[in-house]
Amino acid sequence: MILKNNSVPERYYSIDMLRAIMMIMGVFFHSAVIFCHSKNIQDWPIFDIGHSYFFDILVSIIHSFRMHLFFFVSGFTTSILYHKKGLKYTLINRFKRIILPFIFGYFIICSFVSYLSILINNNALEMTMTNIYIHKLDFLSLPLYHLWFLYYLIYFILIGCIFEYVSKGNVNLVQKANTWFKNATQKFWVRFFCLSGVILIYFLCTGKNHFYTPLNFEVSLSSFVAYFIFFACGWLVYKTDSLFYLSKESPLLLMTIGIVFYFLDNANIIFKNIYNYKYVHFVFSSFSHVLFIFGFLSFILRKFNYKSRFGSFILNASYWTYLVHLIFIFIFYLLIKDVINNMYYKFIFIFLSSIFSCLLSYRYFVKNTFIEIFLNGKKLRSNKCNVNI
Repeated sequence: MILKNNSVPERYYSIDMLRAIMMIMGVFFHSAVIFCHSKNIQDWPIFDIGHSYFFDILVSIIHSFRMHLFFFVSGFTTSILYHKKGLKYTLINRFKRIILPFIFGYFIICSFVSYLSILINNNALEMTMTNIYIHKLDFLSLPLYHLWFLYYLIYFILIGCIFEYVSKGNVNLVQKANTWFKNATQKFWVRFFCLSGVILIYFLCTGKNHFYTPLNFEVSLSSFVAYFIFFACGWLVYKTDSLFYLSKESPLLLMTIGIVFYFLDNANIIFKNIYNYKYVHFVFSSFSHVLFIFGFLSFILRKFNYKSRFGSFILNASYWTYLVHLIFIFIFYLLIKDVINNMYYKFIFIFLSSIFSCLLSYRYFVKNTFIEIFLNGKKLRSNKCNVNI
């Protein structure tokens, strides 16, 4: 579908809010990871001496839908840009909004986060940046941390644009594929089993019941393909004007059933006598992933489809928050890790302090500056709403 006269349907505003909420949720997610019982979560560099399965549950549930929806939204908004402005404009826009922030974030933000993590793990506030680099930090092999999302997204955008450009010569085949996709999108059970199948294949290939992506420049083929499918789904949902069908089911019902499957998935003792429990485990996990994805997506599409002053502020601050939040999380953890003993109090302090610091720094140092234009770019405007592209 090609939009005419620069108009953007009002319901697309909820897609922008979905992206913003996923970015803001990252502050909660990365604050909670520090206190997880499982110390191998995403190769994370710091963990507290206190830990609880409560945080493992929070982190695993959020991780079961957050990045999938992140890539879905990215595919959707890139498709808007491509079909409205064309290939050249899309590549230039994405270079400014994705590649340049990625380069800046890698050399500045990731460097600082690595420095803070070494301070935390060595318990040495007096260590200097020079000593850190000499001792442990190789500037050319910094972890990507949260920026792995942008790293994958660069590849996805290039693949999506190239495929769309090349497919122009097969109009009939493209129309048939679009028709099939739109018909499949209208039927919940088709969507459910197709995506569950994709995730189940990922679990069988990796031997894990969760998505894992290395926090470096290594590309995991299994996660790359799986996440690209969600990016492609977002692209096609816009192209076939199918977004409405994704908000038809009850969010509460979907997420409730998702929680049931999640706890069945993790209740190992129930299935200890079942042959090949691992595969039952994977099936339940894939079902819970898809139910959380559809449930949260439907919830945002229903409840955040209108503009508000606060919502617009969060929307505009979200990209900045995504980029810098780890710095604040690590700083606040460094300051209080030996001061506050209770891990729940630590988590609350770190999360609230970090989110307020991100929003305040945006309000007073980023808003209405060249940095905001650099991060948020231009907007597609209509008389009712605007959508960041």
